[in-house]
Amino acid sequence: MMSGWILLALSACIEEELPVTTETALDCPEDTGYAPAQQPIQDLLADFAPVVVSSLPQAGDKAVSPGLTRITVTFSKDMDTQGFSWVTVPSGTFPEVDNPSFIDKRTARLEVTLEPDTTYALGTNGGEYLNFRDSNGTPALPWQLVFHTAPE
Repeated sequence: MMSGWILLALSACIEEELPVTTETALDCPEDTGYAPAQQPIQDLLADFAPVVVSSLPQAGDKAVSPGLTRITVTFSKDMDTQGFSWVTVPSGTFPEVDNPSFIDKRTARLEVTLEPDTTYALGTNGGEYLNFRDSNGTPALPWQLVFHTAPE
């Protein structure tokens, strides 16, 4: 899908009469009339609590390999990499876990041992456990991950 937008932007750079209808950061000659919008200097997320923006496995996955040995979550902001709150979630099995850590300032990982054909549920932050915090000390909003492993 993205390649179509890039092609359109490249076409607009070549054919002067076509307007550029994309907002990619391609460098077009000035005669196309396209100029990338100036981006605000401030961080748009600075005033908001961090949230999980992606995970591996993804929430709702129904055929996760039971051989998966690591769960990762990526937050919307840089985090304090010294705190963790991996929490249980009702109606699901909490995996056997070990060695919580951060891969970088936004991505936390948890080593796991999974069984086949099992629904797992765990979360980040919840109740009184709010140790996932951004670099300013703001706790991340609670989030839950539910997935099912494939049968062997």
